[in-house]
Amino acid sequence: MEFDYSDHGFLFLLEIVAGAYTSGCGDPETDRESYGVEAARGIPISLPDLEILGNDAKHKDIAMEPRRIIWRVYHTISLLHTGRLFRHIHWRGDMDIAPLFGVIITTPSPPPPTLVFWRTPPVGSYKINTDGCVKDGVASGGGIIRDSSGQCIRAFFSFYGDCTILEAELRAILDGIILAQRLGLSVLWVESDSTLAIHCITKGGGPWHIQATLRHIRHLLALDKDTITHIF
Repeated sequence: MEFDYSDHGFLFLLEIVAGAYTSGCGDPETDRESYGVEAARGIPISLPDLEILGNDAKHKDIAMEPRRIIWRVYHTISLLHTGRLFRHIHWRGDMDIAPLFGVIITTPSPPPPTLVFWRTPPVGSYKINTDGCVKDGVASGGGIIRDSSGQCIRAFFSFYGDCTILEAELRAILDGIILAQRLGLSVLWVESDSTLAIHCITKGGGPWHIQATLRHIRHLLALDKDTITHIF
């Protein structure tokens, strides 16, 4: 296997090797668990070969020569690329180095645009659009209730204090449902931009601290006539 020992490529590999030794990977006696290395300006790689070289030097009296180390690193990177463990993002900032390892980088095509628009609920029903957020450690959420003509019935907003974004999304949904029922509104269509929140409501699951909120939402929603969907 031939390798172009240009200054750029050589320094790139030395950065990886230096990162491995700095993290303890070069000494199997002091750090047997350290295999993951974050080196070369952000490219994540795994270098168990360096421990093999260290063992060879200690037990087989095979010197850890620079060229041998560099070839091992080069070989490992090539194997990782062949196994599709390197993705386009991993080479960000190092695109010009990739060809030294036989890696051809192609820029992925951006996804096609998605048309997003709001639909009015059916006549006789009401739509609740909600959103939750966490900013500077404080959670909040709110939403708006509209009728089948798109007219605003009521808007709402609350602070929730210290909680996760998922809990904020769920509490905003719960607030909207409670408000709609207090206003005497029935046949509800709930829309949220949180796919995870909708999945937890309709399919179950989720961490323990949201279970009480989920049970409250399910108790108030009649899923046989009410609807809950995702919207971007």
